[in-house]
Amino acid sequence: MRNACIVFVLCLVSFSLIAQPTGQYLQLKGYPQKGYIEVPYDPQLDTPAMTVEAWVAVRDGHSNGACSSIAGMGYTTGWWLGLCGTAMRSYFNGTVSQRTGGTISDANNFWVHIAAVTDGTTRKHYINGELVFQGAETARTTTVKNLRIGSDPDWDFMAAGAIDDLRIWKVARTQDQIRQTMSAPFVPEANDTTGKFQSLEAWYRFEGNAQDSWHSHHGTVVGSGTAFLNTQPTGRYLQLQGYPQKGYIEIPNDPLLDAPAMTVEAWVSVVDAHSNGCSSIAGMGYLTGWWLGLCGTTMRSYFNGVASLKSGGTIPDTPNTWVHIAAVTDGTTRRHYINGELVLETPETGSRSVATKNLRIGSDPDWDFMAAGGINDLRIWRVARTQAQIRQTMSAAFVAEVNDTFGVFQGLEAWYRFEDNAMDSWRTHHGTIIGTGTGFAGTASAKRRSSRH
Repeated sequence: MRNACIVFVLCLVSFSLIAQPTGQYLQLKGYPQKGYIEVPYDPQLDTPAMTVEAWVAVRDGHSNGACSSIAGMGYTTGWWLGLCGTAMRSYFNGTVSQRTGGTISDANNFWVHIAAVTDGTTRKHYINGELVFQGAETARTTTVKNLRIGSDPDWDFMAAGAIDDLRIWKVARTQDQIRQTMSAPFVPEANDTTGKFQSLEAWYRFEGNAQDSWHSHHGTVVGSGTAFLNTQPTGRYLQLQGYPQKGYIEIPNDPLLDAPAMTVEAWVSVVDAHSNGCSSIAGMGYLTGWWLGLCGTTMRSYFNGVASLKSGGTIPDTPNTWVHIAAVTDGTTRRHYINGELVLETPETGSRSVATKNLRIGSDPDWDFMAAGGINDLRIWRVARTQAQIRQTMSAAFVAEVNDTFGVFQGLEAWYRFEDNAMDSWRTHHGTIIGTGTGFAGTASAKRRSSRH
């Protein structure tokens, strides 16, 4: 959850400025593309009282005013949520139930939370937890059509942009309830011990698939024009101009940063700036220690010097495409993960060697060729983390070590968040900016957690 704001009103105003989902989201190319997620009809998805909510960064792709669909079960007899120009519109009881109110920004990559609510008597629209429309409801009608996300059975005009955390509730949620959970991380229903998500029927998180994470209203991707993309981390990140620039963050050598079993992970949006001759993301000297980088678009790591080279996994070179990478060794096996997926598993090679050089981020003491792009949330662990552990924390928000009461970050040694500095947020392995070609970019903000898988 977000850090509590001292002034609650200011906190609400700031939601639209700082909230952008982490993990993956559903990308919509927009009309005239004809693609969507289709979910089989179920009456539990169309109830007399209900709430439909989502995080969106969308615009009307249908002639800017002719209306585009975000989701629906057939607006002529059922419910629909979308936008007409920049105006938020909803239906809950067929054609005669049209209600319009609230502005959805059409600024590029500008995420807002929207919620349409009916209790059978009153319709309400909320944007970022603020009530933007209230009006009388119409007589109840029902639908027998499938649910579509990114479209509607009666209005197949796709909005352009992105959707995340689309949730359907069998209850009319209050403003306080919407505010309480609009940025809440996913928990399975069995773990919702406080009943915070009571009456939730479906939760689409779009983590590379069309599955319902809450119940079993799973969908199928139909047509073209949709994709699952990774979000850019919110907050600040380390920007690298790339070789031939010679700039980096340097951290004094400490044996705790080079353990026999370890994990190095980060969110990256980088390209190999060294004519496909390999660029460094971070390292303590690849000749005798560890190194993480890319050669062309191939992820590469060392953990025991030059003899321990391992390559596997593709880091896309598409601009502004962020992926999570993790290189892991337990002393016996090397593993690479991209977005939590295992992309390389091979026996470890080279006898154990120890790095005697300083840690560099954006470079390496033995390979001073800077990758170009961005790095965020670089973490170094003194344990070989499992796939499940990597997935659990890859998008987790920062907490201080003293507040890690459940031991989620046990074995973590350093966490570089790049919030306008080279400091270690976890311990005291603080760095110094050296040379030129580095900077800090992005929005200064708190990060929103969205636990994956």
